[in-house]
Amino acid sequence: MRPALYAEPRAYTFSTSVSAGFLYGQSEEIVYKNSAGDYLSQLLWDMKPLFYYGYALHFERSKPLQRAGFFTNLSVKYGAPSNTGVMEDRDWQDTRDHRLTHFSLHDNFTETMMLFDVKAGGSFPVFHRVVLKVYGLLSFMDFSWGSFNGYMQYASGSNGQYDEWSDSIRKTYFEGRIIGYDQTWIVFGAGFSLTLPVALPQGVLGVGLAFDISPFIRGVGVDNHWIRKMQFNDYLIGGVFLEPGLFVDFSFGRRIAFALSVSWRLLINAIGDTYIYSAFQDALYLDSISFNSGGAGLSVLDLGLSISIKL
Repeated sequence: MRPALYAEPRAYTFSTSVSAGFLYGQSEEIVYKNSAGDYLSQLLWDMKPLFYYGYALHFERSKPLQRAGFFTNLSVKYGAPSNTGVMEDRDWQDTRDHRLTHFSLHDNFTETMMLFDVKAGGSFPVFHRVVLKVYGLLSFMDFSWGSFNGYMQYASGSNGQYDEWSDSIRKTYFEGRIIGYDQTWIVFGAGFSLTLPVALPQGVLGVGLAFDISPFIRGVGVDNHWIRKMQFNDYLIGGVFLEPGLFVDFSFGRRIAFALSVSWRLLINAIGDTYIYSAFQDALYLDSISFNSGGAGLSVLDLGLSISIKL
């Protein structure tokens, strides 16, 4: 029997990492006026920026350039509750043309954010110089925001016709909580990544890119208009999810590695039915259902730094 000193290295390694970074972008809430895609209402919720912290688990081949193998990554990120910019609310209610008729601006507070991603697939050496990974992915995203204070501007009008919009329209100011919005997504998709490892005297530098895509999207948006005492629930389906990204990692020794990554997470064209409720004495009552009138989206830049340790 071979002494333990000469034991073969493990074929696979397991590592864990911690990360910190920020999202920079917006979430979008839409009410469609018609099947042509004209907007009746649009609300933009800022995350400019939203700082987060996270954890991840990784399982992969110890030497991926030598032979093909299996890998899986599991990561979770939590947003830090904070003021993250403004919420803008626009309406186009004029019946004559697509004319802006209502605008409001409020402080935006991001209350919760969680991104949970699982990737699993195959790892393949290409000419023993580049590591190609092809994988399936599951992404769960959950956000909630609250808008406070600010002002509203309403153009004068009647019978569905409004005066020409002007920034000089009188502002009505508000204090307190105005609108709350929750947005939840689940995405099933696929992706690939390419990594070029470069040996350096101090360790190994890896430079790579990744790209994820999916049309298999489900979402729920819950809009609470506190002043109007109404709730709008959107049940969303379809659209397109894209996430291109770049990363650089540096490992020294056998156990510790640092990584810097930047990606752009985009979700567009999700559409669904809206259930409209009125609130009375702390209870909700269904008023109506509007079919294919609700929409939502997401566009954020993700910049993160992580440190991982092989176990």
